Amino acid sequence: MILDKLDNAAHYCSCKPGFAKAFDFIAKALESMPEEGRYEIDGDQVYAMVQHCDGRGRDGAKLDTHRKYIDVQFTVSGREVIGWCALADCTPADGYDEEKDVELFGDASTAWIDLPEKHFAIFFPEDAHAPLAGEGKSIKIVVKIAI
Repeated sequence: MILDKLDNAAHYCSCKPGFAKAFDFIAKALESMPEEGRYEIDGDQVYAMVQHCDGRGRDGAKLDTHRKYIDVQFTVSGREVIGWCALADCTPADGYDEEKDVELFGDASTAWIDLPEKHFAIFFPEDAHAPLAGEGKSIKIVVKIAI
């Protein structure tokens, strides 16, 4: 997992080609905020979802992982909180859904990440994460980058 400010995004662009495309989309979205929905950046290799969300609180946020994609979660407005737990410490709840690329867990998060405006978190397949653990409304951009 990586946590940082958007101002530092360039440090991560060489880690994986999709990161540069993800941060470019986010930067352009901040100039002219797109409507809520899915946006293809590079077909199914890199795509974004603009979301207007209601926080579920820590008790309502459930851990999940993805096998096919890395998540870049960026807070545009509001205050997001995301739970985290190492995948190796989690017990699957319902099994992996290949079509949705998600596996859910009933475990509790071992850490909570405050993700204020203009900050991002990158979650890799070994990072179980529980988004929308904050309170109130937020606008987020989630960019999916194929492994």
